[in-house]
Amino acid sequence: MRSSLHFLGSVLLRMGVLAIGAALVGSILAAYVVLEPGSLLSQRIDHLLADWLLKISGGIETFEPDEFIFDYTLAADVPRLYYLEIPGLGLSAPVVAVSQRQVELEGEWVTQLYVPNAFAVGWSEESAPVGVRGNTVLVGHNNLFGEVFKNLWELKVGDEIIIRGASGERIYRVSQTVIFEEKNQSLDIRLANARWTDPVPNEQLTLITCWPYFTNTHRVVVVAVPV
Repeated sequence: MRSSLHFLGSVLLRMGVLAIGAALVGSILAAYVVLEPGSLLSQRIDHLLADWLLKISGGIETFEPDEFIFDYTLAADVPRLYYLEIPGLGLSAPVVAVSQRQVELEGEWVTQLYVPNAFAVGWSEESAPVGVRGNTVLVGHNNLFGEVFKNLWELKVGDEIIIRGASGERIYRVSQTVIFEEKNQSLDIRLANARWTDPVPNEQLTLITCWPYFTNTHRVVVVAVPV
């Protein structure tokens, strides 16, 4: 009987020490977050919490279809899902869903993203939704139908991109801007260029448009990651 009580007392003592230790660690973490909101630890906790909340919620919710954008090629209204804002370019535009389509190129059928023929950004339905892990692919015209991505090539590392949805907003910063030749390239090179739309393990935005304004011989790709 005495040995049982001794064992129980030992277990309770260890549990008490663990509880006190956990409370102390929690207090230290809370102090870092409250007293040093700009610290690396605070930012890390912030990101972990945001990732967890987005994971259980499935990302940023889309708006209810209370606004529609007329697509001239589809000759139909398409619902707005999000708003995209790029403060450095003075851009605010609706985001609508677009799908991949099969087109014939040099005798082969390849997959190509449809670009909305409207002042709107197209989100590829085959890519990740906004706010979840994966590659969220956005496309837009640079010299047609409102020229939504006319100045995309001007973005630099560190520039801010914001996407607003029904449940809040997600802020990203540009990590790279790439311009490469697309027209008159071999099929192999063009297929290799398409890797920018491939899935990735971490959350990112990939914005794509044509360039320059009059010839469209190149592509602009902007990659941004969450703040």
